Amino acid sequence: LGTPPPDINCDLSIKVESETDRGDILERRVSYLVSPGERIAALMLIPKGVTSARPAILTIQPTTLGIGKEITVGRGEKVDGKLTSNAYDRAYALHLAQKGYITFSPDILSDGERILPGRRAFDNQPFIDAYPEWSGTGKDLWDLHRAIDVMQTFTEIDSSRIGSIGHSQGGVLTF
Repeated sequence: LGTPPPDINCDLSIKVESETDRGDILERRVSYLVSPGERIAALMLIPKGVTSARPAILTIQPTTLGIGKEITVGRGEKVDGKLTSNAYDRAYALHLAQKGYITFSPDILSDGERILPGRRAFDNQPFIDAYPEWSGTGKDLWDLHRAIDVMQTFTEIDSSRIGSIGHSQGGVLTF
């Protein structure tokens, strides 16, 4: 996994940026620092009517080539207004929220909102150049560790009952 830089830890500086009513689910956009100067966003799905702390699932995206966390919350490819079967299968954050779990979906390195300008999805060369002793997988694991730290700050989440699920690269990172 390599060696992270020594100065990577910092305050989470959590911000709730927006909340969207999705019928039986509240979608909360949350941003936080994964390292000094590096703020990322995640989508938290909360079943409506939550009155006490609930189990939560960190839902790690598959290798989506550009849409990142969006596929996990049900905004994947559609045909005639319905998710394709591939996109439906990967909307696990949405499916779990509909079953009563709280879900938390961040973008992994170089996908979704984390694609660098002028780069394609999963082009990690700028990261590799900046941190030659660290790996992209090591960075993803650090960022997901920070996501769990963020999840534990929300009163809606039972911090002793946090799980993880993912597909493709998200499945590897879950292990």
